[in-house]
Amino acid sequence: MMTKTDAGHLLALHLSAADITSTWRVLTAQEGVEPLYYNQAIYTDKVCAEGLLRHNQTLLAFFFVTKRNDSGSLVIMKQRFEAADKQQLRGILRLRSESLHNTRGMLTCDFLRARSDRGL
Repeated sequence: MMTKTDAGHLLALHLSAADITSTWRVLTAQEGVEPLYYNQAIYTDKVCAEGLLRHNQTLLAFFFVTKRNDSGSLVIMKQRFEAADKQQLRGILRLRSESLHNTRGMLTCDFLRARSDRGL
């Protein structure tokens, strides 16, 4: 049975997930931005999201994790990586695979798996 506190924590995580999705929509709505990959997972104790976009011939990878700290406050961790091309981005993601939550999902997305770089 879920307690009132647990329900409050879960609601806060879902609101955080909605905030991350909203942020992603704002980023991808800008002129010259091409969204390439987005994934979000909501767990009982955290929200994880990752996204990949292209802006002015630069690849940008974003990783978001929202979770509760020991004092019960929500903590949002954001990481952003820039790369000039797919190969450079693959290298960055492989180096960070231990510290990021879903590099495998991004590395296996259709855009990064495709042979053609479409200008990158």
